[in-house]
Amino acid sequence: MSASVAINLALTDEQPATTVLPVYSFAWFARGLAHISQLAYCAVRRYVSKYVVKGASWIWEDHCSLSRCCFLLQVVHLKGRYMDKHKPHKRLSIVPAMDLADNAHSAFRGAEYHLFKMQENLDNPILNRFLAWRCGEQVDDKTAEKLKNYGLKYDWHLRGFFWELVAAFETILQWANQRYQLGLIEKQVHWENGIEKKKVAGIYQSEWDNKYQLLKSAWDSEWYFEVRMYRNFPHRTFHFIQHDVTPIENTNPVKYKINITSIPPARDRQQECIELMDQLQGYLEEMRKLGENIFSNLS
Repeated sequence: MSASVAINLALTDEQPATTVLPVYSFAWFARGLAHISQLAYCAVRRYVSKYVVKGASWIWEDHCSLSRCCFLLQVVHLKGRYMDKHKPHKRLSIVPAMDLADNAHSAFRGAEYHLFKMQENLDNPILNRFLAWRCGEQVDDKTAEKLKNYGLKYDWHLRGFFWELVAAFETILQWANQRYQLGLIEKQVHWENGIEKKKVAGIYQSEWDNKYQLLKSAWDSEWYFEVRMYRNFPHRTFHFIQHDVTPIENTNPVKYKINITSIPPARDRQQECIELMDQLQGYLEEMRKLGENIFSNLS
């Protein structure tokens, strides 16, 4: 009788999450305390000046001491936040020779490339040996290293797929900032608190109205939210990729049939156990439609 086996393809040991409390979080608390104490002090001073004049001096001294302390803590906080040890070089920026529309398309093609390499990986004859190894088959160290590298290539291309897809969207934002003279400096070109607030264009206003709605619709969509979440997750660890496989009867050595390959959902209430290649193809198609609509019907 055949049995279905779920294989975890995450080949790295995930470390437990650690909560780090920055030193300057105390400065945030102290700064808030200073504001509260100042309000309280003003109220007390009014009361004291009216009813208890003799007690005013020590209240003033304590308040000044607290204010000086909180000021110093704020300086430490600001230094840690804004006075970095290193500064980015001014030449690491977009130059006029760059065709941002073409670069956005190139990023999209990069996502296509990674998806192609993932399918190529699944079509490789070594896949069955890899699945057997992940199901517990013993191999020598040299073979184990080869199989591990085979599995990692799938992980690398999956991460690359999402990075390139997000790069395509963000390059479109840079293109829009230039074409419609939205007035943002390069490092401010993001959707939230950036392009999102630039409804008034320097030129081509009616055209920008249409493109703005396309970008907003994409940003607010379920598919692009999922893409962003999947893109950001690899900065913590590898994606948790699973193959659900069934051993094929009467095969020696044992061969396996893949029922489904999937990754966990990225969005609350997202459908689970979706075939991964179909899922990625769906994201790619959505980005294709967005690019075609953005770069068509230009003045």
